[in-house]
Amino acid sequence: MYMIVGASGFLGSYLVDELLKSAQEKIIAVYHNRKGSQQDKRITWVKCDITCDCDMDALNRQFPDKDKKVVFLTACHNPDVVYGNPRFAWHINVVSLANFINKLDNVAGLIYTSTDAVYGNSIDGYKYIESSTLHPVNIYGRQKALAEQVVVSYGYHVVRLPFMIGHSLAAGKGHFYDDIISALRSGKEIEMFVDSYRSTLSFRQAARYILRAFDFIQAAPGFPHIINLCADQGISKYDVGIMVAKKLGAREELIKPACLAENKTIFKSPRADTTIMDNTLMKKWYGLKTVTFDVNSC
Repeated sequence: MYMIVGASGFLGSYLVDELLKSAQEKIIAVYHNRKGSQQDKRITWVKCDITCDCDMDALNRQFPDKDKKVVFLTACHNPDVVYGNPRFAWHINVVSLANFINKLDNVAGLIYTSTDAVYGNSIDGYKYIESSTLHPVNIYGRQKALAEQVVVSYGYHVVRLPFMIGHSLAAGKGHFYDDIISALRSGKEIEMFVDSYRSTLSFRQAARYILRAFDFIQAAPGFPHIINLCADQGISKYDVGIMVAKKLGAREELIKPACLAENKTIFKSPRADTTIMDNTLMKKWYGLKTVTFDVNSC
């Protein structure tokens, strides 16, 4: 049995989709506000507020099954929201996570999705390895770094993810990728940062790598408790836009370069200009020679 906590979000929807394609086990799809659109006899959608003890106790009673494989996605993700409401975000990102892990029984493995925001700025193209000293530039990154420690202290696993992009499978909620597609198809220009680099993956790629990690967790006790799941090289959002235009056969000149350095005021919270992760450990465990952002999987 798989339990996806935050199953109706962008990445959660892809995890459910991948499980429907590749696994025969039951899927417990946990959501808070908006139920996902995927329907299958193997999926049970469960409304649960992880900040509520009663909801957590009910979840445990409803699914006492042994050997649950859990992916925990729920978080207050937007750095600006965290910056404006740090106590609210703390309760979700740290306190409720710890309470969830402490209450949940019969877990065969738990993967917590973290972020490259725990690292900070990559200076002169530096690639962060898992053991790098963490220098998060905002409250969101600091909260996620602390949440990682909670997860690892229980013997569970953390995957650090980069910027992710792809067509939204989440019911009633579009993603930035969908905005790019819409603009290109209507012949409208869209600005994308050319001076900020991330180790980008598609949601589809990230979902596949996360689910495959359960095979290693179950078969190999030495699987690292923290691992970067990312592409080999950092690319800019402008690069991503050009790739999407090529995929569609649209006019590449509609993707207009913008500079993050000149647009600092668009974000309330500080953000790293560039964060590039090293994926040597990932490639070793997954038996991969290269990992590139696959625009065709978006």
